[in-house]
Amino acid sequence: MQTRGNRLSHSHVEALNAIDLEFGHEKSGNGKKVYFSWKEYRNKLSDKDFIYDKDVEVKFNNLLLSMSQFFGYSFDITDIENNFYSPRAQGDNQEMINRIYKNLDKILNGNSTIPVSIVDSDSKRKNSREVVINSAKKHSKHKKPITKI
Repeated sequence: MQTRGNRLSHSHVEALNAIDLEFGHEKSGNGKKVYFSWKEYRNKLSDKDFIYDKDVEVKFNNLLLSMSQFFGYSFDITDIENNFYSPRAQGDNQEMINRIYKNLDKILNGNSTIPVSIVDSDSKRKNSREVVINSAKKHSKHKKPITKI
């Protein structure tokens, strides 16, 4: 399954939901194993008290193993568990998006607030002008001091 490294993607969910259509009619052999592996995995994911744990991984990997056997591949469980690529940045990005959604949900439901600070804009502008002037003086080839920007 091409999407196994990104299980929250829309394509991955679509592929999982197609398993019923592709394998639900199988009455024996490896097709039946695929269907029952999918049912076990789906039931775990659909549990109202769902917790992502090692059992979820085992059920998902068993599903992929049964699918590989159905299609005649000679993968073993170690191949299924270890042979895929998922960039770390992709996972980090998804975690950040999840945190944003959770915190936004807390704010919108009145369970959290957004911290706000008032800054004196005149002093901020003056400080930023001083930084520019000092930087310009430091890097200028002119002998005459810069007084206005």
